[in-house]
Amino acid sequence: MRRIFPALLLALAAGAGACRPAAGPAPSGPPLEASRYTGPLVSTFQVEPAGDSVRFSLQLTNPTAAPVRLAFSSGMTHDFAVREGTREVWRWSADRSFVQAGMSVSLGAGETRSYTEVWRPGPGPRGRRLSAVAYLTSTNHPIQQSTAFALP
Repeated sequence: MRRIFPALLLALAAGAGACRPAAGPAPSGPPLEASRYTGPLVSTFQVEPAGDSVRFSLQLTNPTAAPVRLAFSSGMTHDFAVREGTREVWRWSADRSFVQAGMSVSLGAGETRSYTEVWRPGPGPRGRRLSAVAYLTSTNHPIQQSTAFALP
């Protein structure tokens, strides 16, 4: 029994390292350059400030003649963030939970898919220059686009 117990502790300690939280959303930090994605998908990112809300839309199109498989490490397929300089003001995924299981989605030939979310900022950031960032959190076709905007 004395020899089995240390071996069991070692095995448990080694296994504990494999139980890490899944990778979170894209990191916040300094302003981002334009997307450097060179895969087959065509993406557009639209930001529509209006009244008391801002609508974000990331649109993906597969212009090829074959389907494109998008792999994801969790149930999180996309994310949107708003920054003022290097400070993150809002992130769509911040107060959400996602299934921690890998999944894939197929985008057929010529198919377009949109991811749209709405932010209700309140009076704080009105009139200030902000940056919006859209992320496709795919592990094999990650896309990141950013654009500047101001709230009315």
